[in-house]
Amino acid sequence: MTQQTAQHAQREAHRWRSLLDSGCATADDRFRFQKWYAQSDTHAQAFDRAQSTWNTLGDLPRDAIDPALFKPSLWESTRAGLYRWLRTSSRQPALSLASAFALLVGVFVWWQATPQIQEPTQHTTQTGEIRAITFDDGTTVTLGADSRLSILYTDGVRQATLNLGDAFFDVYSEGRPFKVATNAATIQVTGTSFGISAYDSHTRIAVAEGSVSVVRAAEVVALEAGQTVVAHATRLSEVQSVESHQISAWRTGRLRYKGATLGEVVADANRYLEQSIRIVDPSVAALKVTASFEVEELKPGLQNLSHVLPIRFVERSSGWVIYPDSL
Repeated sequence: MTQQTAQHAQREAHRWRSLLDSGCATADDRFRFQKWYAQSDTHAQAFDRAQSTWNTLGDLPRDAIDPALFKPSLWESTRAGLYRWLRTSSRQPALSLASAFALLVGVFVWWQATPQIQEPTQHTTQTGEIRAITFDDGTTVTLGADSRLSILYTDGVRQATLNLGDAFFDVYSEGRPFKVATNAATIQVTGTSFGISAYDSHTRIAVAEGSVSVVRAAEVVALEAGQTVVAHATRLSEVQSVESHQISAWRTGRLRYKGATLGEVVADANRYLEQSIRIVDPSVAALKVTASFEVEELKPGLQNLSHVLPIRFVERSSGWVIYPDSL
């Protein structure tokens, strides 16, 4: 499957999601959607990703997201309206040619005058890949290895979603707020530099320049330069200080940690290693780590942790497994 095919499927998936949630979908629309969804695994996976992304947005405070993102597209609304009109008019005397022509002209003018809602653009990196992306407004985002980001610009807001992985944002201030959603929090800025690490269960945010607001449910924390916080599914941690060289250090080929869990360290390492590492005991994953590793020398660096932590590494055919030292 080519990247172009995947992107096309993702755009179709977002159109289907918007139509099905709009209240304008007909029985025929739903039948055609089921046929499209079952056509291939690519379609099914694209729609599941789209649904997951919009479910995440739906959990955010309503005022944290541009209302335009929740509206069906102009074409979907127009098509549904024309469909209802044609069904009604089919039971009435035939319209004159002039009336039909006037209706079509009116729809065309409306279409040209109304701004079109764009689909989010998807950006991904592979294992071990780090990539910088520059957007039209001057904002740059550096994606860490094995990361997934989507972004959508509207007239009122710049909305990004970091589904998983690392990203460092250097946001250009131009009036519109810039918001980043993860599975645990929403981060809002107007112009600043900050790093985000999104894991399955939590998100870590650290500010290099300027300030950001971190929102989780009803909690709001303001972070200044040199501060960091962790957003969990049920709470925000205490704000702590962080040195500038530690923020998104992966951009320079190093992974730096101060009081991180071994689970976080391993999750990050797996984005750079061809063979993954597994932890078999939750108590081992919770061990605290303060260390620095060269990305190019991750394996020997991680092995050295067995000298300071009660763990041991066992090599399997599928990769390393970390066990408690007592086993």
